[in-house]
Amino acid sequence: MRTLVRECLVAVLTAGLVVTPAIGAPVSSLGMVVQAQDAQLGAAPAVGGASVYAGDSLQTGVGGSMRVRVSAGQVYLLASSAATVTSVEKGISATLNRGTAGFTSTGSEPMEIHADTAILRPNSAATTHAQVTVLGPNDLMVSNYRGALELEANGEIFSIPENTAYHVILQAPDSGPGQDQDQSSGPPPKMHGVKSVKGSHTILVLVGAAAIGVGLGYGIYRWTLSPSKP
Repeated sequence: MRTLVRECLVAVLTAGLVVTPAIGAPVSSLGMVVQAQDAQLGAAPAVGGASVYAGDSLQTGVGGSMRVRVSAGQVYLLASSAATVTSVEKGISATLNRGTAGFTSTGSEPMEIHADTAILRPNSAATTHAQVTVLGPNDLMVSNYRGALELEANGEIFSIPENTAYHVILQAPDSGPGQDQDQSSGPPPKMHGVKSVKGSHTILVLVGAAAIGVGLGYGIYRWTLSPSKP
């Protein structure tokens, strides 16, 4: 009887030694806050140096902003914005609920931003800087300041050229075919996997080219790279 009890105790202790390290294993962070002004990380005020984990919510106030360093790149929110971050393989994914979010990717880490039913991601290993603004339901503004950007929406993939901004109108697959693109607004973007804009459920209207890479676009790009900004 004593032998049986002793064997049971040994078995329980051994199982505890095996399980305890797994339970206590640290959870890796996705990145670190490097700049925050009038911003929230979860339920607490965001401060520089705070770790960001999968599932965390990020928010900024009317005059707020926030930057999160991810490996060699960054994800940022401008004023009056809210997003939730999660992990992708060796990278980060942000779901934008309102406002404006962007990223600077050096090609060494996967990054993507989900906005409504659209997904933005770098399309090359070169440095890419892009952002998206939620204007309303099924209504986005996508700006590509540098590099090659890919926009995926409604099963279609569009290539957004550098230094261009597009008004993106998303339509549900059962809402009928999309209208022809307004040719007076400029040429359509280069597309991969789509024969034409006609019949598409995603309408892209060019609203700016070339000049957005100077001034505001360049200023935001420099701001996202500066580690010294308070």
